[in-house]
Amino acid sequence: MKNLNSQVKIVKINNKEYIEKTFNKKDEERYLKERDFYLFCNNNLIEHVPQLFHYDNTAHTLHIEKIEILPPVKRINFEPALIKLLKGLQELNCKDYPHYANEAVTSETDIIHHIEVRYKNIRRSTFNSNMTGVNHKEAESLLNKAASYENKTKTEAFALIPSPSDIGKHNLIKTRAGYFFIDFEYAGLDSFLKIIYDYVLHPKNFIKPEMHEKKINTLFKKLNLEKQFEKNTYALFAIWWILRLKQSLSNETIKDRKDKGILTNYNINRYISERKNNILFFHNLLSRNNLDA
Repeated sequence: MKNLNSQVKIVKINNKEYIEKTFNKKDEERYLKERDFYLFCNNNLIEHVPQLFHYDNTAHTLHIEKIEILPPVKRINFEPALIKLLKGLQELNCKDYPHYANEAVTSETDIIHHIEVRYKNIRRSTFNSNMTGVNHKEAESLLNKAASYENKTKTEAFALIPSPSDIGKHNLIKTRAGYFFIDFEYAGLDSFLKIIYDYVLHPKNFIKPEMHEKKINTLFKKLNLEKQFEKNTYALFAIWWILRLKQSLSNETIKDRKDKGILTNYNINRYISERKNNILFFHNLLSRNNLDA
């Protein structure tokens, strides 16, 4: 199976089957982040993470425990496993952990920075507006909206933990032994603020908007964090998501994914449609909460 940054297949070594994940030669950072998250979790007996048995730093290859997957089910409740994973990581000394997560949020001001970077990337990119509905003027409006929240953000530094990043149903395996999280190429030190808001807002997790505030507060409480849902922070993460999705519709990103074989004439219309629908979802989310961008 070919992914954007790696290839995954089943291999047999000494009569035992493993999942072999090989990263592109240029993607050493993603390889190291995934390798080191597996090693950190395995060495500290963190549950809900598969075992990493072998790795090859020259070939950028990982050999990961092959887990027997149960047939798909409509209802998936993996949050107890997620809480257990995060609590296990929370209890460890992470002072010497070697990586930060991609677009880590060490304070709320980092969110503004990430939004500005995404906006600049969009300004440098080209779009087929008729096909994607994306234009630079709309991105500028989002940037201005984000800037209006800047004086409302806090500069306090957050406690950080090694985060698996990109947490959701798309990076989850259900087995008879429970749930296992996979795909850690963006993993690294990050804050619970980013982990929780990003998880709740992630389009692939299908959490109903009317449940967002309650879900965020529940997760803060279960992790013994003295935090509450904040509307301004919520709006910034939603704007950030819109810009991330818009960037994924640029001609340059689409060409890159075509070149890597991820996008084909067969699935490109679905790819564009899903992202356009997700962008609309986040705009509606902002309007629903009187945070219209």
